[in-house]
Amino acid sequence: MLLPQIRYRDPAAAIEWLCEALGFEEHFIASGENDSISYAQLTFGDSAILVSPVRDTVFDKLTKQPDEIGGAETQSCYFVVDDVEAHYGKAKAAGAEIVLEIDKHEHGRGYSCRDPEGHLWTFGTFEARPRQFATDDEPRPIPGLAKEPLKRAALALGLVTVLVGSAAAVWIFGPARPPVSRTEPSSLELARSPDTLAALPAPVASDRSAEEAAKRAIEEAQEQLAHERIAREGAERTALEAHEQLARERSARDMAERSALEAKTQLAQEQSARERAERAASESAERAAQKIDAPPDAQPLAGDAAAKDAEEPASGGPSETPITGHGAEKPAQSDAEGASLLAQGQGLMAKGDVAAAREIFERAADAGLAEAALALGSTYDPVSLSRLGLTRPAPDPQYALKWYRRAHELAAAAGERQTRATRE
Repeated sequence: MLLPQIRYRDPAAAIEWLCEALGFEEHFIASGENDSISYAQLTFGDSAILVSPVRDTVFDKLTKQPDEIGGAETQSCYFVVDDVEAHYGKAKAAGAEIVLEIDKHEHGRGYSCRDPEGHLWTFGTFEARPRQFATDDEPRPIPGLAKEPLKRAALALGLVTVLVGSAAAVWIFGPARPPVSRTEPSSLELARSPDTLAALPAPVASDRSAEEAAKRAIEEAQEQLAHERIAREGAERTALEAHEQLARERSARDMAERSALEAKTQLAQEQSARERAERAASESAERAAQKIDAPPDAQPLAGDAAAKDAEEPASGGPSETPITGHGAEKPAQSDAEGASLLAQGQGLMAKGDVAAAREIFERAADAGLAEAALALGSTYDPVSLSRLGLTRPAPDPQYALKWYRRAHELAAAAGERQTRATRE
């Protein structure tokens, strides 16, 4: 019994299509886990096929589906039908892909089509020819032997028989039997001589040569297959290594993009802090300028307010707690001294002496000068140092933010003092 096995990814859909489009009939369906189809037997007239699902088994790994090898098939089924045209029309109406139209061939008429998963099917009016056998009372011809080679073989066999008979007669009836010379060939040696072998039928030697050629061809094919297998395995390893390398490069690129984004965000924060400090310092300078430009009669008011603030603790009135610590103004030195320190630090920056400029700016910032704290922050700012073409000492974004915030606090405190003085 011959039972072709056809594998499908969706056996249920395949069974329904085969029965509807190609005329198969369900004979037996075996269910598996979760109501899946383990296998099914379909019949087509007196023939049958086995439909099974594609699974991850040892046997399945030895086979491929048509779409995995470019739509090719290594085997296909041929089913005999009485009416090719009717079967063709039904299959085409059901959506079968016709790959070979109805045509007359050596054994009848037929056509070929593909099912939804790419398997090939052929249906036609196959006209098998009966095999011819020889009867027991008539000799069977030996393929490949002609009449002339048979005559040559019979002549060679007769010659050998005559020689053997003559040697036997001399040995039996001769009056004096001389010793047999070892140099004379025996009948067996004579039968094996090149002249006798040359008289053998040519088809016999040809068959031997063909057998040896077939063996060599099989060995060469096996060697070629081994080479192709090694080449395929090497190509698969190369592809896997390339895939892994691509994954590593993609991961490194993603990490670099994240680092760049973080650096960009940090830079934006520093830029924003610097701009706020610059605005605060500018506003403080404007207030100081307005105070200086105020009318002379307003100056005693500010002085009286300061004296009044100084007298309030002694009289038991409310007093303000001075701002101390980071972000609070310290008792200011003279404006001239602060301006002198600021100018001195700017001169050192112009000479490229960043370390010395930092010390001067810090003294002025500790004295409560917002412009000095802003300038000190710029000595740690990577952007500011890069614009000046300075790389030493190394920038420190955290310190830059710290002094920018300090400049903002000093400017705010100075503005508050000016506002309070103006109101009083």
